[in-house]
Amino acid sequence: MEFSIIFFSRGENPQAQNIYDFTIQVSQFADANEFSGIWVPERHFQPLGCIYPNPAVMCAALAQNTQNIRLRSGSVVVALHNPLRIAEEWAMVDCLSQGRAEISAAFGWHPNDFSFYPEKYPNRHEETFRGLAKVQKLWRGESITVKNGQGDNIDVRTYPTPVQKELPIWITAAKNPQTFRRAGEIGAHVLTHMLALSVDEMAKNIALYRQALQKNGHDVAKSKVAVLLPAFIATEEKVQRVARKPLCDYIKGNMGFIADLAITRGQSFDIDKMSPAQQDEWMEIIYERISQERALFGPAQKCMQFLQQLCDIGVNEIACQVDFGLDLNTVLENLPWLNELRISAKNLHPNLQTPSQKTINVQDDSPSFDSQKIKDGCLHSISHEEFYHKMGTSNITHGTSIRGIQSVYYNESELIADVNLSQAQDALLNTVLWENCFVSLLAVVEDNTHIFPRGVQKIEKVSALQNSLWCHGVYIKKSNSLHMDMHVYDKQHKLIATIKKLQVDLIKTSDSVEKTDPVHSQLLAQMNHAPDQNSFLCKYLQAKIATTIELDTQQVEVQTPLTDFGVDSIIAIELCNHIEAELGVHVTLVQILRGITIEQLSNYILSSSSKSDDEEMEDIVI
Repeated sequence: MEFSIIFFSRGENPQAQNIYDFTIQVSQFADANEFSGIWVPERHFQPLGCIYPNPAVMCAALAQNTQNIRLRSGSVVVALHNPLRIAEEWAMVDCLSQGRAEISAAFGWHPNDFSFYPEKYPNRHEETFRGLAKVQKLWRGESITVKNGQGDNIDVRTYPTPVQKELPIWITAAKNPQTFRRAGEIGAHVLTHMLALSVDEMAKNIALYRQALQKNGHDVAKSKVAVLLPAFIATEEKVQRVARKPLCDYIKGNMGFIADLAITRGQSFDIDKMSPAQQDEWMEIIYERISQERALFGPAQKCMQFLQQLCDIGVNEIACQVDFGLDLNTVLENLPWLNELRISAKNLHPNLQTPSQKTINVQDDSPSFDSQKIKDGCLHSISHEEFYHKMGTSNITHGTSIRGIQSVYYNESELIADVNLSQAQDALLNTVLWENCFVSLLAVVEDNTHIFPRGVQKIEKVSALQNSLWCHGVYIKKSNSLHMDMHVYDKQHKLIATIKKLQVDLIKTSDSVEKTDPVHSQLLAQMNHAPDQNSFLCKYLQAKIATTIELDTQQVEVQTPLTDFGVDSIIAIELCNHIEAELGVHVTLVQILRGITIEQLSNYILSSSSKSDDEEMEDIVI
């Protein structure tokens, strides 16, 4: 197993004489001690990592201060750049470093980052892979066709000629299995992290990646998976004394970043509504999770056990983050201990075996798709003419070029729409596809119903669009809302795109006043007069939690820990705020995230309501 160093600092250090001294000195240590690489991010418009707006410039400086270590972007947001400039800049780094340049490509996720190219944001995933293909072609000395200032097509190649014949490519992946698969399909390495993944979840994604490598004829033995881990090797006592506060401050200083990330996931995370106690509580939970499960924190023996776990699932490089708030002298004093761990880890041999197809199918979150089987299982269908007549009753109109729905088959929880985009303009294909995916829901709602989009967690296009498509959705329909995941396939059943957690409100056109949610109406009064307060409160909590985590109420069992339903720290904050606002009872994040059940939560709320002062709940949970 190899070790590298990754930089992702909180922000500028006003006390530093040169804000890049930290980067240079740590890189020089890594270079002198056989670390495999240095990773430099691309960050814009936010304090987190703000000293690195251009990783090529930083790596060019490091090329003059190091001799052997690989110099990598971690990452280049390809959609924010012209491929010509990427090829030129990194060829310079390659020449300056005598052939040590590598790039990891990221899609980008924050809309504000795309102020450079706003039009690329909706299709940033495909823009990334198209851009990478052009960069690789230019790197080999080939030409690409572009338009010049007069609008003429010309063929251009870039200079200088790099030292390496091929540019090593990585793909930066978070938790989406499709990203790991696409990396394998093009033969790239993978840079990832564990902020949102457990070891078991990461194992599934790595298995998909290596299966895709093998399927597409790439050498699995040469593939690399690097995992970002914060690192501080010391006794447990020293970790608590030296590293705990800097890491907590690092997390706290980047809560705006986390809030923005929550919004892209369709979740509510209003920092201003968090009390100081909630913020401290939240950070304690995050610190505990990171330090115990997702970092190299503690003595070497403990860290070696964690490294063995990662080795067993196919990780072969650790990207160590050391710039999470510690001062330079402390980091330099600790680096020799990290290097000792690196030397010990050289004896670990990652498992690079490609799992069986049966294993891959279990791990893949993209369901196998058989359009005929799905249609045969649907009890209802609606033709092109019937569908657009129904659309008219909902006061929605589409021109001929947008009317892509040919038919829809559906039942109580599933639909499949036959969509044809041949009438749409090429430049509008993506827009027309998303519109047809959205309006296909009209088939499953009552007549005279408006559908209003409330949010979507993620839209990702993984392959080039075709004119003729299947849109397959699995949904949960409630009285006044609908939640759906959708996959789009071509007629050969190849996955084209995914839409995660689309949420829409359903409103009858005859409704003139907004209805009051019965769960919330006079809630406390109802609870106080209920014959069985505990049963009443459990049902309320089931409904509230089901809405928050987007499950059907019946799926939320009262004796199952909330964390088993995917409740994380962001969702827990939202849930705590709801309970306090509607029931007047303060519930802590620790209580939610330490495995509390609805039944236990109900008991706590009832006991707190009947007492004059708040009591902690640790005795109920533990």
